[in-house]
Amino acid sequence: MKSIVASVVLATTFLALGCNANGSAQDAAQEALSKELSCPKESVVATPRADLKAFDLMMGARDQPPSDVAADPARLAEWKKRQQAVEDGYSRQTVWQTRGCNHEQLYVCMIGDHPDGTRGYACVKPAHPPTPAK
Repeated sequence: MKSIVASVVLATTFLALGCNANGSAQDAAQEALSKELSCPKESVVATPRADLKAFDLMMGARDQPPSDVAADPARLAEWKKRQQAVEDGYSRQTVWQTRGCNHEQLYVCMIGDHPDGTRGYACVKPAHPPTPAK
């Protein structure tokens, strides 16, 4: 179910936000914060965050298998394989830390098809941002 929701979210992202057709993921992250805050793009800095996984930020805690699936080794192996396939679908998405106009924001950026047929990047705020360290 999470994979269906994620697909809908990503498709909606490209329709609602549009794509950065000629730029990079970094450009798209800068543009996202710029639009959100009416902050000049030139004053926005975007830094890649390889330490954070797009899957974790978008999907949150991993599902646990139903008890009947967990009790059957063959079914559990199939369940794990399918769960891994969903997670692998996020492997081409990148996480960016943006800073500008006295604000900070994480974005998950992905490449996809724009409604006009071009390809480009779109960035969204994570559904499950990391908890700040205390």
